[in-house]
Amino acid sequence: MMLENCCYGETEMFVMNIVRQGVLGELTHGEAGYIHPYAEALLSTADSSVWRRRYVMKLNGNLYPTHGLGPVALYMDIHGGDRFDYLVSMSSCQRSLGRCRSIMVEFSLAAPRPYSRINLVSGTGGTFADYPPRLALKGKEDAWESDLAPYFEKYGHPLWRQQKKEALKSGGHGGMDYLLNWRLVQCLRAGRPLDMTVYDAAAWSSVFPLSVASVAKGSVPVSVPDFTRGQWKTPRPLLAADV
Repeated sequence: MMLENCCYGETEMFVMNIVRQGVLGELTHGEAGYIHPYAEALLSTADSSVWRRRYVMKLNGNLYPTHGLGPVALYMDIHGGDRFDYLVSMSSCQRSLGRCRSIMVEFSLAAPRPYSRINLVSGTGGTFADYPPRLALKGKEDAWESDLAPYFEKYGHPLWRQQKKEALKSGGHGGMDYLLNWRLVQCLRAGRPLDMTVYDAAAWSSVFPLSVASVAKGSVPVSVPDFTRGQWKTPRPLLAADV
């Protein structure tokens, strides 16, 4: 499976749980991104900067989509009842909101902004926004709720409840790397379907070349291939806690 560690963060899995339990109602919009103040490093000679610099120099599009997009795609049942239809990519400050369910994926290495994966999902019952994490629920949407301790107590994902102590001890991006590997091994041991498939990897990563193509053609819509060949209509358990 695609080892996308950001799908296994405590906050991301908390959001998955409140989505699954209907706290946010029917999802209608999501936002994801990779905002990383990396401009100085891009100009350095460090080996870790070479591949990033090569992409930025030669390609014009969203070059690093999966960290932010992966969790939001799972929230929205992509390949578990829904699929990507098309995308429009603009390498500018403009924003384009599609009809029906939409996901905005942003990418920046040069803007002077703190690191963010955005991680925003909005539905008929409320909105969750991350960096910092906050909630605005229907009936209380006049202000963000930033004290989420009561919500984590009620809706914290069972896998994080079970593994949090060891995950934090082992580290790795706040424990998500540990939980990713632990979950993979547990699914394989139990003979259960993996949380993310090769089709997820293909669809999430396709934003890279498709955004390049969209920008090159004047930010026109570019169709996203159906990598599942129609199987996206079949519901599937997402990050289920019963393994």
